[in-house]
Amino acid sequence: MANTKQTFLDSLVTQMNDLSGVKVATRQLLSTSKTRENTPYVGIISGLEQILVEDTTNIRYALEVEIFIITKQQDNAIEPLIDTIKNLIYAPIDLGDNVLLTRVLATEPVDITNQDKFSSATIALEIIYYSTKGAF
Repeated sequence: MANTKQTFLDSLVTQMNDLSGVKVATRQLLSTSKTRENTPYVGIISGLEQILVEDTTNIRYALEVEIFIITKQQDNAIEPLIDTIKNLIYAPIDLGDNVLLTRVLATEPVDITNQDKFSSATIALEIIYYSTKGAF
């Protein structure tokens, strides 16, 4: 049986890779040099996971996910890319049958580093999903 969380996070990476304007999306953050070689880059990291409801067969979770975005500053592409990613989430995004809700919690301000000519931002998501007990 497939791991529910692994399956929908892999689906999120696939859908990010399919977006126009994204060169590479991964589940693990790349090194700084690899990230800069592959801009616009999207890194997806799962964070805090909380149990919301548990019954005899299922457990409902809330999972925080951080989406890290890095682009070259001279491209001026980070804000449109942020909007493209948010539009994908709001569409609503289909991450599978076990995902009940995906929403944007916050968008961190764009950080522009003039000395190295790269921009970065973070989008925080909350994904509400359920898993059958023992399906890990």
